[in-house]
Amino acid sequence: MATKLYNIMNYNRYFQKFLTAFILIISIVATISGQSQQKKIDSLLTISKKMQAVTNKIKILIEIADLHEKQEPEKAIEYYNQAYELAEKIAEDSKNAIEKKTCLNYKGKCLLYISMIKDETGSYDDALKYSLQSLENYIKTENHPSIADVYNNIGGIYYRKGDYAKAIDYFQKSIKQSEQIGDTQRTVKCVNNIGIISIYMKNYPQGIEYLEQAIELCDKIHDTVGVAYGLNNLGSIYFKINEYDKAIEKYKKALEINRKRNDKPGLARTLNNIGLINKNTGKYEEAIKNFEEAISHNEARNDRQGLASCYNNMGMVYTKMKKYNKAIETLEKSLSYSKEVGAKSEIKDAYNNLSDCYAAISDFENAYKYEHLFLIMYDSIYNEESSRTYHEMEAKYQNEKKQHEIEMLNKDNALKKADIAKKEAENKKQRIVILFVVGGLLLVIIFSGFLYRLILQKKKANKLLARQKTEIEKKNTQLEFANAEIMQQKEEIQTQAEQLIIANKDLKKQHDKIIEQNREITESIEYARYIQSAVLTPMQEISRLLPFSFVLHLPKDIVSGDFYWITTVNSADSQGATHSSLADNQGTSQSRTRTSVATI
Repeated sequence: MATKLYNIMNYNRYFQKFLTAFILIISIVATISGQSQQKKIDSLLTISKKMQAVTNKIKILIEIADLHEKQEPEKAIEYYNQAYELAEKIAEDSKNAIEKKTCLNYKGKCLLYISMIKDETGSYDDALKYSLQSLENYIKTENHPSIADVYNNIGGIYYRKGDYAKAIDYFQKSIKQSEQIGDTQRTVKCVNNIGIISIYMKNYPQGIEYLEQAIELCDKIHDTVGVAYGLNNLGSIYFKINEYDKAIEKYKKALEINRKRNDKPGLARTLNNIGLINKNTGKYEEAIKNFEEAISHNEARNDRQGLASCYNNMGMVYTKMKKYNKAIETLEKSLSYSKEVGAKSEIKDAYNNLSDCYAAISDFENAYKYEHLFLIMYDSIYNEESSRTYHEMEAKYQNEKKQHEIEMLNKDNALKKADIAKKEAENKKQRIVILFVVGGLLLVIIFSGFLYRLILQKKKANKLLARQKTEIEKKNTQLEFANAEIMQQKEEIQTQAEQLIIANKDLKKQHDKIIEQNREITESIEYARYIQSAVLTPMQEISRLLPFSFVLHLPKDIVSGDFYWITTVNSADSQGATHSSLADNQGTSQSRTRTSVATI
């Protein structure tokens, strides 16, 4: 570990020497270039003074402004304004239609260039105002290429202001103008811009539509760089919506184009993206290979920010693979490169990933250390804008204070008391500013503590969710077994039900047969009753033979097993004798003979 630290220190020393020499060379070149540029400006000023044709003078003033644009933007605006005022005067006074149109175009150009300078310095409202004025002049001349440029510039201003809807509206207007004149290059630029804005708006379907259109247009004009760039952006959209198959397809096409062109930045960017997909899909070995190749391309062009990103992603993969020593080593490389280039976002990510890695191996001291550094860096990024505003206010305050002191020195001694009072007021104001800053810092510290607490709660919640997930999976397994048993029981019940249906059918047949047999037996019995009724002596006859008598004949069912018979017989032995007989179903009988006997 000590040897490694020594090597890094040596490298930093050599790098600092190289950087010092490089800056010195650049300074010398810049000085020579500055002297040459100043000579050119002086020459143009001399020519402009001798110019008789006013339109040519306007053109020279614009050229002088262009030379000042990068180094002295305020000076450039001054010359653009001079050119604009001259062009406006001619446009108002001239009766020549061509000259009038030329001056209107010059006015539009000056206003557009001023707008661009304001846009670069962050004065978006002023930039928008100048662009709209420029548009009015170009519309009067029907200068379609310049109208398309102004629309595109306005779209860019709204994009930087965060008003994406208006940005898209103006980019679409620019596309319409570009298509009217058949300018594919301008069209591609605007279509690609709309696609990128759609990603920020999370309107991914629209982003896909416009990026595919941009790729198609680039392909028509054989712009392979634009095709590869568009494919890479398209892959990033599919990556964001977790459609990894489509994302990898687009990245591979971009990779193929970049390999043919040997575009090292494009290769590094695309390979890094492919590595992220392989990481997310669990293909860790392939992801490592992707990041290693991307690193080789970044090393070839000494892209330290690219190296920081690749090593950071590789470190996350090693953590996933539980190769924690390798992960820590890789993430430290990412952190080193990030610090060299001052890439705060990459530094923040490296701290966060190192914290997770140390936590995984239960090294909570280092985990807490890097978590704390992560929070500090997060706050630094979060409050960077606020800090910048404070420093601007402080610089303005200091300038005002110095100006005030100069004015105070020039005043009479009689005003000393008033000056002291003003100083005290200024000191009071300064104390208020300091108190405001201290209060702001306290708020930042409180917010950091709150954020750290939220992170801890999130980790606890994640652990709880993991346990709940395991329990749910266990319960799901039990439910699956229970469902299997229920299904088996259901099948058995269904089988029994089918058997019962078959048995019911057999019983129904037997029941129908019994009913039929019962019907036949009943009919036979009924017929037997009819026969029995014919055999039995009628009641009228019995009453005649045996007055004051009755017959109690109660069959159990339809036919009685017993029957009776009675009649009167005249014979030699007895005259008018009544004979009766009672028999049962077993054939036994009782006979009686009576003469004129009445039974009651």
